[in-house]
Amino acid sequence: QSDRRLLSCVAGDIGIIRHGHGLGSRSVMVDGGGDENLRVALRVRPLQPSEVVQRCEEVTSYPSESQIILGKDRAFTFDHVYTQTSTQEQLYRVTVLPVVQSFLKGYNATILAYGQTGSGKTYTMGTASSSALTNEQLGIVPRFVREIFDTVEKNKDTHEYTVKVAFIEIHNEDIVDLLDPRKRNKPQIRENPNGEIIVQGVEE
Repeated sequence: QSDRRLLSCVAGDIGIIRHGHGLGSRSVMVDGGGDENLRVALRVRPLQPSEVVQRCEEVTSYPSESQIILGKDRAFTFDHVYTQTSTQEQLYRVTVLPVVQSFLKGYNATILAYGQTGSGKTYTMGTASSSALTNEQLGIVPRFVREIFDTVEKNKDTHEYTVKVAFIEIHNEDIVDLLDPRKRNKPQIRENPNGEIIVQGVEE
């Protein structure tokens, strides 16, 4: 019973953003070298109304911005820990923006959200419909897309950019091209002659 309560009240990953039910998100960050190519942040979501009705309890405490304690003595350390009251803007500015800035300098960058169902990944990433959301509620994806095009506009007199995007879903080891989901030939993960991993056959 105690384990069930712990999991149900804890929600949540490259920045990796790790999510849990009460535990939140991790973040991966490629900055061109050094000891911080991979950074992991944890995000804890608040209890849902249904969990309050079920009398779930908060079982987390935060000694610092990088540590969380579950229950009385189970401590875990991350690059950053976002509590139930942390905002989308705080998470973006602290964990994601450095990744986007590295990307705009020409480095490969990945942002990955990981966590159990219902832990808050979709909300954090901002990949659901955003038509009814306020600017404060927008997640990572709409924020970094805005950041990219704001940078392109700001530097248009001194830099030349080519922006391409592919949108894929990987589910049960199948790859679906979300820009052309009805295509007969499914995209394939391949290694090109330069040793780079690519997804072949996707729309851009």
